[in-house]
Amino acid sequence: MPLRRSAKTGKAVESSEKSVKVTIWSVTFVALLIVNFLRMMGQSIANTIIPLYVYDLGAVASIVGFAGGAFSITALLVRPFAGPAFDSYSKKMLFTVFGFVMAVAGFAYAFVHSVAGVIIVRLLHGIGMGCTAPLGMAIVSEILPEEKMASGIGIYSLSMAVAQAIGPAYGIWSIGVIGYALTFIIVGAFLTVTCFITIFFVEDVDKGKSLPPYQLKMSRAFSKRAIGPTIVLGLQSFAYACINSFMAIYGGLLGIEQIGLYFTVYALSMLIALSVIGKAADKYGAHNVMLPAMVIFALSFVIIAYGHSLVWILVAAVVGAFGFGVCAPLSQTIVFKCVPVSQRGSASNTIYVGMDLGMLTGPYVGGLMVEMFQVSLGSEVAGYSAMWLTLIVPVAAAIVLLVALRGRIKRYQAEVLEEMQAAGSAGEE
Repeated sequence: MPLRRSAKTGKAVESSEKSVKVTIWSVTFVALLIVNFLRMMGQSIANTIIPLYVYDLGAVASIVGFAGGAFSITALLVRPFAGPAFDSYSKKMLFTVFGFVMAVAGFAYAFVHSVAGVIIVRLLHGIGMGCTAPLGMAIVSEILPEEKMASGIGIYSLSMAVAQAIGPAYGIWSIGVIGYALTFIIVGAFLTVTCFITIFFVEDVDKGKSLPPYQLKMSRAFSKRAIGPTIVLGLQSFAYACINSFMAIYGGLLGIEQIGLYFTVYALSMLIALSVIGKAADKYGAHNVMLPAMVIFALSFVIIAYGHSLVWILVAAVVGAFGFGVCAPLSQTIVFKCVPVSQRGSASNTIYVGMDLGMLTGPYVGGLMVEMFQVSLGSEVAGYSAMWLTLIVPVAAAIVLLVALRGRIKRYQAEVLEEMQAAGSAGEE
């Protein structure tokens, strides 16, 4: 019989055919969808316009890339300390506290007018981002039925997709109408609202649980079982981060005035991709569905490199959405199915390390590649085109690694399923 998880005990129990149909929908899940949407609105606006802001301040491509990804430095540094806390303290409380840290950073961008100042605030922003993202995902993983994990995480990711559909284009439009300062104040407002929704509507999934004491240990901060999928996602994040940081600049160099539509089309395409891919992953396995998605992601860079018109850039957006757009939630699904429920906080923390490293190093290395290729090829556009093609290499490496990990992933998932079945039997006795 299929397994479901008890909302009160967190243990796996068998559900009979006469039981109420298993559903992912609850007040907490809906609240988290809204919170995730608003958080990603603020974040996607900032991620899109900060490279433009730094570029307007006179920074070269490598510094633009560094400023865009600088938040990943503090996000990475905070993880060894935050990881053990995720499984030892209330995730809801921590989510709210670090949400306010992000809100403070959102407002602070409006009052800095130098590249160094932007980078400092970006580092503060990274502390909040480094904690809220894995905390939100960990809470979601605990309220979802096991048999609908991929679908639930896919729908949770849809809230990000909607925000990414609106946020970047809105940010580019907003700075042209009301300027950078007021746009950043709006970012802070979005992030502040998320905290209040969390306080009143998100369930404290740790209430009544016997939580382990906080211990500053690597084994508590990170999950060994998540390392392989983390590297796979990190390699892809390295490539995708360059799109986030340089697409608006690339579009400007090509004379494409409405380049913000790339992000809109990408996110709207994700709405379709995730709704289809989530169900397929639940049926066939997330790792089996992820392999073709990664191949599609690599193809998107070829289209970006050679398609120097708005039409082709938008085609690349659709292709990319069916690539990286689904790979991130599928990676998270793989990890959550490989670890016990009690370790999902540290597992979520681990996989976000891969995303952080990719987001940090990708834009900086990408910027260096642009500068190098520009010198050898003779134009800035050619430099960017060469960079896009080079980014196929880390995606190809990720594909090879995932193929190598398939046996280990299946073994881990089988072990977790056996543990849950044993826990369910013990709970019934």
